[in-house]
Amino acid sequence: MTDREMIDNMKAIMEPIRNKLDEMDLKINNMEYQITSRINTLENKVNGLSNNIMNMDFQNRKEHREIRQDIETILAVLETKDILPKAQ
Repeated sequence: MTDREMIDNMKAIMEPIRNKLDEMDLKINNMEYQITSRINTLENKVNGLSNNIMNMDFQNRKEHREIRQDIETILAVLETKDILPKAQ
């Protein structure tokens, strides 16, 4: 058997292995894409939740401030009408 024939035989033997490796490479690339997509989706959801929490916090502080102002107004009116004793 000549060197050329031996190389051709080795190539023929290696071809199925190369095909399997190519299939595995495609599967790995597909899995990487799916994982990346899921991570991006989760990141978007976490960012959305973070924004929601910040908005709720802002709303709570705003409402708390408004309630405090309403209470102060009610107290001032009650003190003016002598319903409550004036705060010292």
